[in-house]
Amino acid sequence: MIRMTIFASVAFLGFGQAAPAQTFKEAVQMNVGLATTLCLEVMIRRTPAVTAFGNAGFVYRSADRGVNNYGVALGPDHYFDAPADTVKAELDTPNDIAGICQVLTTHLSETELTEIVAETIFRVYPGARVQGPNQWFIDTPSGLPLIVGTDTIGTNHRYEVPGTVRVGMSYPG
Repeated sequence: MIRMTIFASVAFLGFGQAAPAQTFKEAVQMNVGLATTLCLEVMIRRTPAVTAFGNAGFVYRSADRGVNNYGVALGPDHYFDAPADTVKAELDTPNDIAGICQVLTTHLSETELTEIVAETIFRVYPGARVQGPNQWFIDTPSGLPLIVGTDTIGTNHRYEVPGTVRVGMSYPG
């Protein structure tokens, strides 16, 4: 059921706008699929996040992370929020080539998130390789594989609420 809803909704939207939906849960599911697709676009095709997410109706904000235990300034985090607090994407840079992109939500289980992410990855990149139940490798033009994984944030995270589920994307190294 989730697969059909996401595919139909994302196809209807043309990957262009955050999802209007009949229920909050549907909006969360569709916006997770859309944010995952946009992160793939940013990471693999090197589209600036401010362009990709901004054109899709996500709102940009930055948050100062303060200083670490050694007094070193950590700099800002860059977020793109979907409507109604359904989903947010976090990137290391909004304008340059991104090295990290995460999709976060508090409104799904890890199992639900993983189903949506797997469906999205294999629709956009059918040659992706499964590396485990929650991890995929996608070959990219750079020659490095993009590593995509899902997990649930525990109690030791500095910024996110425990139980938040996340899609993380980065290159090895």
